[in-house]
Amino acid sequence: VSFQVACLCIGDELLDGRLADTNSQRLASLLFDLGIGLGSTCIVVDSLDEISEAISHLAERFDIIVTSGGLGPTSDDLTAEGIALANAEDVSLNVEAWAHIKNRFAKRGLPLPDNNRRQAEVPKSSRIVLNEAGVAPAFVTQVGKAEVWSFPGVPSEFNYFLSEHLRPYIENKQQRGMTTQLFQGTIRCLGLTESSLAQRL
Repeated sequence: VSFQVACLCIGDELLDGRLADTNSQRLASLLFDLGIGLGSTCIVVDSLDEISEAISHLAERFDIIVTSGGLGPTSDDLTAEGIALANAEDVSLNVEAWAHIKNRFAKRGLPLPDNNRRQAEVPKSSRIVLNEAGVAPAFVTQVGKAEVWSFPGVPSEFNYFLSEHLRPYIENKQQRGMTTQLFQGTIRCLGLTESSLAQRL
């Protein structure tokens, strides 16, 4: 089974120099281990229209889209709304996700701000994946032919969802058909220019 996979990273901080995108690199590494090449990665700002347009465009070309970021409790966290807009649906409160968030705060003895409710509001058609590494749940939404897997942007949480949920999902699908193995190697050279090395190769 061959998958076409893309990554969409969301956040102003990735485009104004505050943070580097390491999540798409981590996704690419995981996919390579599974014999899949990451077909595309792009970054957009925290904008409803930008997120929606990017999802719509990628959904025309890819089977799986992994989004990173925009699942926090603040007004600029717009991933759920952007995906819902691309899918022509509304967001709604997921009761299971909201209960999980409340439980996480209660266990830590912290007051629960009202705006954390936003983290349990996902596209109506989405399937929730609870976050055992943090607060914000992940969710999976069918947009056209593409499955959109939306993960928090915090690297430790993003990695948790990759290893504990996305990887087993892909491996399970691969067991039903032929898989591909990818290999890579590094040749270290000294004293050669790139152009002369290319001629020798």
